[in-house]
Amino acid sequence: MITTDRLILRQWVDADRDAWAALNADPTVMEFFPAPLDREQSDAAFATLRQRIADHGFGFWAAELRTTGAFVGMIGLADRPEGLPISPCIEVGWRIHQAFWGKGLATEGARASLDYAFGVLGRNEVVAFTATTNVRSYRVMERLHMRRMAQTFEHPGVPEGHVLREHVLYKQTRQEWLAYQRAAVTGYSIPFGHLPLGRYGDGPEMSDRLLALIRSGPKRATTGLLWEYEALNEALPMVGSLELVTDVDDHPQLVTRTVDVKVMPFNQVTADFAAKEGEGDRSLEYWQRVHWDFFSRVCEQLGRTSSEDMPVVCTEFDVVHVF
Repeated sequence: MITTDRLILRQWVDADRDAWAALNADPTVMEFFPAPLDREQSDAAFATLRQRIADHGFGFWAAELRTTGAFVGMIGLADRPEGLPISPCIEVGWRIHQAFWGKGLATEGARASLDYAFGVLGRNEVVAFTATTNVRSYRVMERLHMRRMAQTFEHPGVPEGHVLREHVLYKQTRQEWLAYQRAAVTGYSIPFGHLPLGRYGDGPEMSDRLLALIRSGPKRATTGLLWEYEALNEALPMVGSLELVTDVDDHPQLVTRTVDVKVMPFNQVTADFAAKEGEGDRSLEYWQRVHWDFFSRVCEQLGRTSSEDMPVVCTEFDVVHVF
């Protein structure tokens, strides 16, 4: 059982059957499923949900209000070792009665479920997905600060050619969850949507040195290797986007806002940009020397060969919060 400020997430009991069936028969609630469930289908789903919790200790729990005991719906986790194009994975999901929409209950219960997946089960990644037209669910995933992935997938449980077969995919990693938890403890309110993580350097010593340069003022730019972004399937920074910068142990240090992004060959980086990076004597010569060494190590890890024209991502930023 899990408790939040307003909810109890628990094992299913026989008294839930009627309310569960009513939920599944509601065409508005089931708008983004192929069809509402009849009573026989609902009872079969009920049995499956209850058995999975009995077998594994977690699952899609029954959700009730702490104050009244009213049945809210279903919120929780599902292990999906096979059967989906994205398997194996663990999913966070929800389905609640219309009477409780717009109150933040799905987000509250799903956040507690993420805490359970990462904090208790020790999972490294949790996914969420829905039909591409289900904007309400998108909003919950974004309130959870999950990251929308570029790829979509066809859900095998939806008939081919059906308008709901294509699904969007969101993810959150344990590293992201841990950084968000630590940021929240300080009183920092994470903005709506996914807040990407950033880290400087490839070791504690370099990370500490670069973070100190940002804190003291001279460093307001950074450079990454485009090939590394591509290898990690990471989107490039966008002007106006925020980033939660951590140290190598995932402790939040800064929140930065991107003010300019340019992709160019290594040998076309300017002296003006090198000065904004704020390292060493802030000269282009120093920048080229230390970044050549750094990117050569990255290229070796990627199986690439460093070259004078290797593409680099030059990002300028402001600091908007210091932890």
